[in-house]
Amino acid sequence: MSEALPVTSFEFSLPRERIIKLYGAPGTGKTTTLVKIIEHLIGFQDHTEFLENYGINLPFGQYEPGEVIFMTFQTSALKEFEARTGIKVKDRQNKPGRYYSTVHGIAFRLLIDSGAVDGLITQNFGSLSPEDWFRNFCRQNGLRFESSEMGYSNVFNEGNQLWNALTWAYNVYYPTKGPKARYEALKRLAPKLWKFPPLWEEYKKGRGILDYNDMLVRAYEGLRSGEIDPRNLPGHKYSPKVLIVDEFQDLSPLQFEIFRLLANHMDLVIIAGDDDQTIFSYQGADPRLMNYVPGLEVVLRKSHRLPIVVQAKALTVISKTRHRKEKTVAPRTDLGDFKYKLFWFPDFLNDLVREAQEGHSIFILVRTNRQVLKLGKELILAGVHFEHLKVDYRSIWEAGSKEWGTFRDLVQALLKAKRGEELEVADLVTILYYSELIDWHLGEGISEKERYKKIAEQMEKTIEAIEKGLMPFDVLRVKENPFSVLDLEKIESLSPRHGKVAVELIKELMKEKSQVVSIPKDARIYLDTLHASKGREADVVFLINDLPRKWSSILKTREELDAERRVWYVGLTRARKKVYLLNGKHPFPVL
Repeated sequence: MSEALPVTSFEFSLPRERIIKLYGAPGTGKTTTLVKIIEHLIGFQDHTEFLENYGINLPFGQYEPGEVIFMTFQTSALKEFEARTGIKVKDRQNKPGRYYSTVHGIAFRLLIDSGAVDGLITQNFGSLSPEDWFRNFCRQNGLRFESSEMGYSNVFNEGNQLWNALTWAYNVYYPTKGPKARYEALKRLAPKLWKFPPLWEEYKKGRGILDYNDMLVRAYEGLRSGEIDPRNLPGHKYSPKVLIVDEFQDLSPLQFEIFRLLANHMDLVIIAGDDDQTIFSYQGADPRLMNYVPGLEVVLRKSHRLPIVVQAKALTVISKTRHRKEKTVAPRTDLGDFKYKLFWFPDFLNDLVREAQEGHSIFILVRTNRQVLKLGKELILAGVHFEHLKVDYRSIWEAGSKEWGTFRDLVQALLKAKRGEELEVADLVTILYYSELIDWHLGEGISEKERYKKIAEQMEKTIEAIEKGLMPFDVLRVKENPFSVLDLEKIESLSPRHGKVAVELIKELMKEKSQVVSIPKDARIYLDTLHASKGREADVVFLINDLPRKWSSILKTREELDAERRVWYVGLTRARKKVYLLNGKHPFPVL
């Protein structure tokens, strides 16, 4: 974050009374309030009484769904809107939900619908994202790049350094320095990497693709020059009149300029956010920007999530940061609880099992994706089944077949067999699916569709026999000793990340005295990063406070320390009942 705000202007042609600023601390219902505002504006449901409680006076049913631009960083907000209204949030042209998307998605659609970019460019991308194309570029040039570890998660891979530096430089400095913003990226790179930014530009040009920086820069230039008129898009039959932005605090200066230029074409602008929850500083997000937007300020004063003790601890953390807007928010009347311990896995496991057995939903939050993988392996070996919060990051426990059994179903069936309990038909089917008796491979050159069909035929034939009361020899073997028929190669193939450790768990279960814990089958346990928890909540949150060893080299300035405190503040404020702050070998001074 630059000390001086690198934006060209804070001027808005829209009258001040047509801009509403909604400040929502954790658990105050900010996103739900935004969704209700949209429902009210498009005539889906009248929320006049609800809105008047906050001093908001908006017309009911004055706009069509396609006349609204809803910009957000959280897909959960889009899903909530889609579930409540039935309006599909899609990227097809001339659909009412086309401009309900992320800032990059909206920028790209403006380029397509205005004709600034040929719509055929989507064919150039194929099925690959900008990260996928950049990974291919890095491989071609001998650079390591992990798209799952952005920002500070992996600052030591040279490909990640390059991506981070370019993203930060363009997002922060393009509005004031234009194309020369790339020189700011070079200041963050070792001299040996200076040759790669122009090579990346040539790579994109040769393949006719854009990266996220290109989408933002071109949309900004198009709006500034008048080439893009959001009220008159040749490729879109609707004329947007309302601009709504969620998680406004995570806008970078370049994204802020796109917002400002869009806002000047609108009849009504509503922004919502919380400067304390800025978590994308590594991409240039600046928590001060929201405070400079004129308009009616509305502060949501009641947290429906945080109990007294948890809120008090969270405020201890966030009060140390600069450039924040003071907000008085009442917690729930529950006292809540806060545990401060050293991280020792057996102790952590005991607490985890106890909380799960009490029926609590649980978040286990770590700082990086690499730590998710490492801790995930230990939890798998202990028999703790979990899911991830990221929609594109599937847990090993969910791998397998929804129809015939996931890995979670397999482990639960094996635990029942080990305890001597009677196996149900569903248990037999699951074990059979992972056994050597069902062929998954079926030779080379067979399509996935045909492979699935043949596996289904094998399974259905056996299931039919079981349901008729017939117990063929293979099913009898499953009942007598399910471990003896398992195909461990199948289990390993379930996940490139955790396949081998899944096999280790099965071998542990085979032992007479295994160390597998007893977790309820319906336990709601989620393991992920602090960033992934944004917008979510759980009864109990375990914060594993252990930074990568070399991070001391990147957390030096006041801005970097403030940015890190905001990330931990977000993690702390996910809890409805209790927080465990567990310090590892290299803890960040959270409290």
